[in-house]
Amino acid sequence: MAYFEQPIEAVNCACDIQKHFEFFTTSHGHKMQIRIGFYQGYVELDKDHPYGDTVNVAARMASLARGGQTVTTSETIENLPDEKKALCRSFSRFKVKGKSEPLDTVEVVWSLDNVTSIFIFIPS
Repeated sequence: MAYFEQPIEAVNCACDIQKHFEFFTTSHGHKMQIRIGFYQGYVELDKDHPYGDTVNVAARMASLARGGQTVTTSETIENLPDEKKALCRSFSRFKVKGKSEPLDTVEVVWSLDNVTSIFIFIPS
C-alpha cells in the first residue's frame, strides 16, 4: 500500500512499476505480473497505517485488475493533465461494497503494445 498527494503521482508510479516488472525477472528468473488499483480520496492514518473508505475502494480497484493491469475510477483521473488522461481507457462500471452507486472504472494503459486500436473506414 502506498499513498500519494496527487493522482498523477499514482499514475506515474503505477506505470513505472508495470514497466519494471514487464522487462525484469525475479532473482529466480520468474516473470511477475502486478495488479494495481488506486482511488482518490481522504486517507485516515492509524500509527502511519492508512485505512478507511479510500483504502477500501483502492483495494477493490486492485482486485478488478488482471496481472500487468492498473485500474482506477474515472473520477480519480478527472483532473489529470491531458497527456496522462490519454493513457486511460474506459474499463467497466462496477458496484463496489460501501458505495451506493456503481463506479465507472478506467484502465491506465502503460504499454502501447497492449492497446487495441479501432479504425473506422470511411468510403470516399
